[in-house]
Amino acid sequence: MLESNARIIFIVNDIKLLEESVIRRFSFSIHFKPFSRAQGIQLWKNLAQNQKIEEALTDAQISELASTYIVSPGVIEQSLRTASRIAASSEGDLYKRVLLSLRAHEGLLHGGHKQVRRNVLDKDFVLEGLHVSGAELDTLIKDLKAFNEYIKNSGDREAAGMSLLFHGVTGSGKSYLGKLLVERDLLLNWQRGDQCFVIDPDLEYHQLAEALGGQVEQYYALESDVPVSGKLGSGEATVWAELLKTTSPDGEVLLRYGKSNGWLDGQPCVVTRRYGRGQITYVGAPLSDSLMAPLAEWLSQASGVQPVFGPVADGVEVNRRVGENSNVFVLINFNKEKQSVALPHPMRSLLDQKEISSIELPQYGVVVLLDQTKR
Repeated sequence: MLESNARIIFIVNDIKLLEESVIRRFSFSIHFKPFSRAQGIQLWKNLAQNQKIEEALTDAQISELASTYIVSPGVIEQSLRTASRIAASSEGDLYKRVLLSLRAHEGLLHGGHKQVRRNVLDKDFVLEGLHVSGAELDTLIKDLKAFNEYIKNSGDREAAGMSLLFHGVTGSGKSYLGKLLVERDLLLNWQRGDQCFVIDPDLEYHQLAEALGGQVEQYYALESDVPVSGKLGSGEATVWAELLKTTSPDGEVLLRYGKSNGWLDGQPCVVTRRYGRGQITYVGAPLSDSLMAPLAEWLSQASGVQPVFGPVADGVEVNRRVGENSNVFVLINFNKEKQSVALPHPMRSLLDQKEISSIELPQYGVVVLLDQTKR
């Protein structure tokens, strides 16, 4: 940051993990504030209008959604888009479907707990809806323009760079402002041959989709469990479901959704594809135990993973610690009944210094085994 001639924008949600010695090196920093309740309501209305469903939601419903769910504009947009698509292909109340999607999002993100909205005083939006302080943003734009003019007119290719830090809540417009500065030539001199490089984690998903040979077409919360069956057996998808699509002829569908709610009927639930020296598999829903066990076994076999200890009863946990010339295994029985465990070969019990080939573990019993067998 001290020696680079580039102009760099760093975007983070939280600056707590940044060292003070790093923070002080930024030329500018802007804090993006949370939306107030009134701004949240307007955001919902704008996004509903974009999806052409503003008449399907009442003002009271929008007010309730904005007050209850603290989510990013991206989550709001996706919930509205998916709910409108599902409602168009099957009967159902749009508001109820939006609620279902948002509740599922909370369950995945916050363990089922709602975030509590704090009353935030209304403040003016500036620069096309970005919720930042007007003075600091105006100063930034003004200085960037002056700096850009200096670079253009001086021809000094060794001029010092400029590093900017945008931080604040998710969905508050940090990335949008960064792109805006580039588009308005406030960070680049295209005539001089400047280039723009964007490091965006979202682009990773595109590469993963290409490797998988498949993609997510739609996703939504489930009102009830959906049957799933295929090569790995049969069971149910619960809570959440993603409708997948294979895009490569060598992709394989391991499980499909059964007849249920219409939009998922017969569609792929789990897809896999050989990739390089390995295999990539995508699971589109939380699955019941009757499918998770065979799926885990299939994944282990497909990847060539072999157990380092051997078979044990359900409820017996095996933890491994690796040393330079030995392994230590810690076995814990979480069952209500005692369990017998046959060892793959004799090991030394470190709690009583005995050489054993099998062990009986009482309820919550623990054994620590030293394995010095060379592998």
